[in-house]
Amino acid sequence: MHVQFTPSDPTIYNAASKDVKINVQKATPTITWSNPSDIVYKIPLGSTQLNAVASVPGTFVYTPNVGKVLSAGSYTLKAVFTPTDTTDYNKVTQTVTINVLKAIPTITWKNPADIVSGTALSSTQLNAKASVPGTFLYNPLSGTILSAGQQQVLQTVFTPTDTTDYNTATASVTINVDVVPQADFSASTTSGKVPLPVTFTDQSTGSPSLWTWKFGDGSSLTSKILYNPVHTYTKKGKYTVSLTVKNVAGSSTKTMSITVK
Repeated sequence: MHVQFTPSDPTIYNAASKDVKINVQKATPTITWSNPSDIVYKIPLGSTQLNAVASVPGTFVYTPNVGKVLSAGSYTLKAVFTPTDTTDYNKVTQTVTINVLKAIPTITWKNPADIVSGTALSSTQLNAKASVPGTFLYNPLSGTILSAGQQQVLQTVFTPTDTTDYNTATASVTINVDVVPQADFSASTTSGKVPLPVTFTDQSTGSPSLWTWKFGDGSSLTSKILYNPVHTYTKKGKYTVSLTVKNVAGSSTKTMSITVK
């Protein structure tokens, strides 16, 4: 650096000059990079986590790099920034911390088909599947004979083989344990003059899944839902009405006579 001095009174003082040296050091870029939000195991690192920003143009090299899948735990992410203008700016290294949480396995287990009372539980009902290797513990256990009744709950606890990266998971289903249904019904009247409308009311027990009505005059009705029919008799005679109820355990039938005068 050159400095020139000119005195205000040149009659007394001579002009003077001097050269000096100055060191201009490289600047250090500012890096902005916050600790990323927690991620779950199996999610690869991407631009959401590796998103450092510099105050000047340049390039980042990350460790670990984009696409890396980290096991569950806490990790330090490092970014080395190289400025485009290496003459005037230094390289910069920045670090942040990220937490990788354990994943929860996906359990697939559909409600089993109805079983007949007295049937022992087996792999037909206890057949849950998981998205990762591991073991299932069922409650009730295989071989258990459930009491008859509707909507009984089966449960399972899944323990993954890889307990470092996965949490245990639970699931439940319901199962119907059927007994042979017992057909029963009543009629609003059992005799009368033509035309005779009669309302039949189902009183069956044992959780039927199919109802078949036969009204004795050639008419019939089958339903998969509880249905209390109304049937009108248009001719004189004596008719035998029957109701058959059925489920996976079996069936039964009840009959009744209707007299039309």
